[in-house]
Amino acid sequence: MNICTWNIRGLNEPLKANEVRRFLNNHSIHVVALLETRVRLGNKEKVQKRFGGVWTWFCNYPHSPKGRIWVGWRTADVDLQILSSSSQNVHCWIHTKDHRFSSFFTAVYGLHSVGHRQALWDELNHLSTSSSASPWLVAGDFNSILYSGDRINGNAVSNAETRDFNQCISDCDLNELHSTGWFFSWSSKGTDDPRVCSRIDRAFGNMKWMDSFSELSTKYLNPSLSDHSPIIIPCITNPSSGGRPFKFLNYLADHSSFESIMGECWNREDRGRPMAQIWFKLNRVKHKLKVLHKEEFSHTAEKIEYYRSELDNLQTQMRSDNSPHLLSTEKELICNLRKWLAIEEQALKQKSRVQWVKVGDSNHQFFYSAMKERFCINKVHLLHGDGGVEITDLTEIQSKIIDFYKQLLGSAASSLPGLDVPTIRNGNVLSSDSRALLCLPVTVG
Repeated sequence: MNICTWNIRGLNEPLKANEVRRFLNNHSIHVVALLETRVRLGNKEKVQKRFGGVWTWFCNYPHSPKGRIWVGWRTADVDLQILSSSSQNVHCWIHTKDHRFSSFFTAVYGLHSVGHRQALWDELNHLSTSSSASPWLVAGDFNSILYSGDRINGNAVSNAETRDFNQCISDCDLNELHSTGWFFSWSSKGTDDPRVCSRIDRAFGNMKWMDSFSELSTKYLNPSLSDHSPIIIPCITNPSSGGRPFKFLNYLADHSSFESIMGECWNREDRGRPMAQIWFKLNRVKHKLKVLHKEEFSHTAEKIEYYRSELDNLQTQMRSDNSPHLLSTEKELICNLRKWLAIEEQALKQKSRVQWVKVGDSNHQFFYSAMKERFCINKVHLLHGDGGVEITDLTEIQSKIIDFYKQLLGSAASSLPGLDVPTIRNGNVLSSDSRALLCLPVTVG
């Protein structure tokens, strides 16, 4: 499941339309926002037929006579509902038919002047209030830069150019998605020398998006026949290969084998630094307690129902037969039922405590969301190896980075020559006054 936004700079030429169709097929695009199509309403159906019958299209012709924004989706795989549209954005709800992905999506094509874009910022602010409860993706050509370093050559970046865009991103609580590939998404293809390049095509997600899809990374690809880079946003994460996190439940400590397990795991000698030794000991304890829980305490609900049923049947039988062996059996069943009810109660208490922390302490949620966002930004999702081959395997990426720095720093020297102190002393040195000046405390102003 991939979403794509691309300012294709005109779509009337059959060759360009065929190239865009090939691109969508080759990159398995399921939802696409084509911007600046320059196709008039009368030619719309003719151009759309070149993409094939698998695509359904929505165009914002009521707001723009040249169809500035086309949103297309593959109906066999995706259900898409248009919620609103304007001259600068199309807002919709996307839901895949395999139920693996659902999200709000806003395709953006900003107008070219600061004043005209003000309506776009107001519209995004309005949409943010209705989209905050679900993942929300905002992507496209904003025709505005966000930071001073987003343009090289051309006119100098002024604060007025970036102020409104920055304020909108802050008010909507959006975060830019991690990206790979081209940094500058647009470049002048005329006679400009040097060529002007800027980053005006972007993809953002709200906090729900970052929580759900923090591992995903957008790709800025080569612009091909356009002067803008297409942005591909993968929207389905690979299932994690790791197991469930370990939780220590208090009733494990009451088991008769608990002390022997702790003694066996903790008293074994380990090599390495003290913290490494502790990690090995805790890891052994975790695996042993998992086995103990699986063998002794798993399927608590089923065991409670079993003992309840057995006790009920026995007490029904005791109405006509009150023999001593039935009394002892009843006592044993009640003891077992109490045991498993106590275990279930401890587990529920720990779950409720976790739920209380989750609901009651919103600062934790904010902190971990911020950490997840930072982790997403700093993580290396993709490298280009020799010959431009894409490397996405994390182990191979780590190996490539280590090899790069080994080559950069060189091999270890067998010996390090010492400094020639007389030569150093005979060279340029600071005067005593300069040395004293450098040692003064740092002051403001």
